[in-house]
Amino acid sequence: MVQFFFQMINIIGFIIKKVKILIELFFFKIATSNIFDYKKDKIFILNFNSFSRVEPILISYKKKYNDVSIFHYDRRINFYKALFSKNKKIFLVKESTDIVNFIFFSNITFDIYDTIKGSGKSFLLEKIEIICFFFIKNLIHRDLRISRMYKKKVKRPRIFIPDLSVINKKISNKQYYSFEKIKILSIGWIDNEDVSIQNSINFFCSRGAKIDIFISEFNFKIYANSVSFLLNKYPLQIRFKKFIERQKLIEQMNIYDFGICPHDSNSNICYKIEKDYYETCGSTRLSDYSYGKLDIILSKKYKFQYKLARSLGLRVLLTENYNKIKDIRDLNTFLIR
Repeated sequence: MVQFFFQMINIIGFIIKKVKILIELFFFKIATSNIFDYKKDKIFILNFNSFSRVEPILISYKKKYNDVSIFHYDRRINFYKALFSKNKKIFLVKESTDIVNFIFFSNITFDIYDTIKGSGKSFLLEKIEIICFFFIKNLIHRDLRISRMYKKKVKRPRIFIPDLSVINKKISNKQYYSFEKIKILSIGWIDNEDVSIQNSINFFCSRGAKIDIFISEFNFKIYANSVSFLLNKYPLQIRFKKFIERQKLIEQMNIYDFGICPHDSNSNICYKIEKDYYETCGSTRLSDYSYGKLDIILSKKYKFQYKLARSLGLRVLLTENYNKIKDIRDLNTFLIR
C-alpha cells in the first residue's frame, strides 16, 4: 500500500512536469512567428537532465563537425530556440519518458540513457514509454534492453554514441605474480541483475585482490543492502566510493590493473549489436579504462564489449574461464592478447 502511494505521487509529479513543459512549448511557439534558423550545418545538442554525459559527447561531435553548440533545458529560451530551429539536433535524456513532449519534432535524434520498462517504477510510465517509442524516428542509445524490448516499435535502432577512447597500439605483456597485489576498478551503475559484477567480486576478493567500486549516490541508496553485505564479507578487499570528476578518475587510473564490465546477466541472450555500433559507438566504461590501458574483465556473452576492448588494444579476461583458473599463472594464461 505504501509503495503504491509513493508510485502515485511520482506519477502525479511526472504528469504535472510534462504538462508544464507542454504549456511552455505551446506559448513559446505561438509567441514567436519566425523559425530560428541558425547557421547551416550547425549541430545542436539539447540536454534535458544528463549533465554527466555532456562533456565526452560534445568533444566527440566537435571532432567531426565544425560547429556544435549545447543548450541546457534550465535555460529555457535558448533551449526552445534551438529546438524549433531547422538544424540537426541531438537530444540527451536520462529516461525515455523524458521525450514525451518532444516526440513530434521529427528532426530530433533522441539519445536515451535508460528505460522505464523493467525497472519496476510504474506500470503507467511503462505504457507512456511504449507510446513514445511509436513516434521515435532517430534513436541513439547504449542500453541493449531498448533493442530487445522495443525491436517491434523501432524496427532498426540507429545506435551511435560518440565517446572518447584511447587506442593502445601496443598490447600489454604485463604479468601478474600475486592476487594480493592486483587492484581492480569498477565504474558506474551496478545491481543484482543485468548490471551485476558479483561473480568477479567473489572470484578476486576471495583470493586477496582489491576492488574499488565508484557508483552514484542514488545507486548507493537502492543497492544499500548489497553494499553492506559485501563490505562485511570482504572488509579488507572492497571499497565503495562516490563518483568523482571524470578527469580526476582518469588521472588515478594508473594505480589499477583491471577494469570490470557488467557480466552476470542471467539471460542466455548473446549480446550482439549492429554494425553501426562497431563503427561509430563507444562505451563509457571501456572508454575510460582505455586511458589507463587496463586489462578488461567481461563475459563472452557481451560480444560488442569484447570486440570494442580488442579494437582498443586492451587485453581481456573472460569470466567464463574463472573455474579454470587455479593460480596466478593460470590468470596470466587466460588473458587474451
